[in-house]
Amino acid sequence: MRSGWKRLLATWLLAAVALGCSIGVPAGDRPAPPPSEADARAYLATIVGLAMRGDFDGLCAVGSGTCPKDLRDAGRDAVPPIPPRIVGTRVLMPENHGDSWSSGGFVLQVCGVDGRGEPYFDEVLVFREGERLISIGTVYWSRIRIAEGQTTGGPQTTPPPECPA
Repeated sequence: MRSGWKRLLATWLLAAVALGCSIGVPAGDRPAPPPSEADARAYLATIVGLAMRGDFDGLCAVGSGTCPKDLRDAGRDAVPPIPPRIVGTRVLMPENHGDSWSSGGFVLQVCGVDGRGEPYFDEVLVFREGERLISIGTVYWSRIRIAEGQTTGGPQTTPPPECPA
């Protein structure tokens, strides 16, 4: 029960971070557009390679500030032995929030079986921070969902049928 509350809190915190990825970007300075699908897929291949090689410092160096905590929660021993399957994508466009912009990004929905033999479904939000790509959900086996805006029904909570059950 306690871990369920932690997971819910982590999901909401990540949603808040996703909505404010570029806090501090003045309202008149529109952020760069989200990365392309090809760029997001290439970024995912990079983080998968880092995780599978056990380069957790490198993994968190290209991820958001939540990566070390996400890694502790998900477990280094749970790194999936094979790359995840991409089962969906969506684009989050930058949004003007009056005095600042959220940067938006490209979401990759991934699934597979982790290193403990448990199925996972996760969403990785790839976005631009200056000239580099960065992500929320870098620990792609951590079962994180990315919420969109304050008026949507929330993130998808069940894996698509093509994911392991």
